[in-house]
Amino acid sequence: MDLTSLQFDLGYTRNGSFEDKQFRTYLLSDIDGFTSGALIGFDTVDVTVNGGSLQYPNGTATISLAGAQFQDVTGSTEFRLYIADNTGSSDYIHRIDNVTLNGAVVVVPEPSTYALMGGLLALGSVMMRRRRG
Repeated sequence: MDLTSLQFDLGYTRNGSFEDKQFRTYLLSDIDGFTSGALIGFDTVDVTVNGGSLQYPNGTATISLAGAQFQDVTGSTEFRLYIADNTGSSDYIHRIDNVTLNGAVVVVPEPSTYALMGGLLALGSVMMRRRRG
């Protein structure tokens, strides 16, 4: 599988005002041992509403997975999504929804498929010889 991106809706819910808040998400993977030095990517959504309650979602984040380590993936891969904000308050509810992993499945024929095609080709050539003779 060749991966291209991870996309999701994110934001806050809260009864009260939202003023110049930022919601940031960070993505790590087991491919590199979840090390912070190998951060895959991050995205930030700015939330700016002066007074009142804001409806969720506040935005959509997209993190690119176009790196070489996410191409030709043949086994299971674990991702960890971390969130941070600049609210400084405990009454915000962080939400992530509609997570979509984008990419393409690359079909590679198995050796038995090649053997079957070769056998059919040989059988066809034998039948063609018999007809001519």
